[in-house]
Amino acid sequence: PPIVTTPQNYCVGSVPATISATPNLVGNTINWYNNATATPPVLYTGTSYTHGRTTAGTYTYWVTETSGVNGCEGPPAQITMNIYNIVANNTIGSAQTICTNTTPAALTGSVPTGGTASYIYLWERSITSAVAGFSAAPGTNTNQGYTPPGPITQTTWYRRQVISGPCTDISTAVQVTVRAYPN
Repeated sequence: PPIVTTPQNYCVGSVPATISATPNLVGNTINWYNNATATPPVLYTGTSYTHGRTTAGTYTYWVTETSGVNGCEGPPAQITMNIYNIVANNTIGSAQTICTNTTPAALTGSVPTGGTASYIYLWERSITSAVAGFSAAPGTNTNQGYTPPGPITQTTWYRRQVISGPCTDISTAVQVTVRAYPN
């Protein structure tokens, strides 16, 4: 069979327009089918097939390799495309105002939707702004919610990255404003 990469996992919005197979020998032909028996109709002949899939679902194609020498068609190889919905519902707590050297309240994270329905979390923080300077938040930063460890002394922004298979989403940052004690 031809050389294929399977499975291929994508997120809605990042699905490539074509999928490919490579013949084992130069001069052989690749045929694309939509059934496991590799019976007509042939969808396309060529190494790259434009599939046109953009919605979530599992799509399976079969490819065969036909010898350029004797015209014999080999057994089919399968290509499966898994297209997942984007990660959504990634929200975290609300803004807080605290006094310097105080520990912020725990940040609650919603249960996301989309992706593969299995989620990896990474909480990040910035002391620069709501859109720049983020790095991994200190302490336990891989749970659905996050509790900042210990007191903070300057205004800090927190956000949560959710990874689910090939899909990733970053929440809007939440600001924890730190006010100084009066002199």
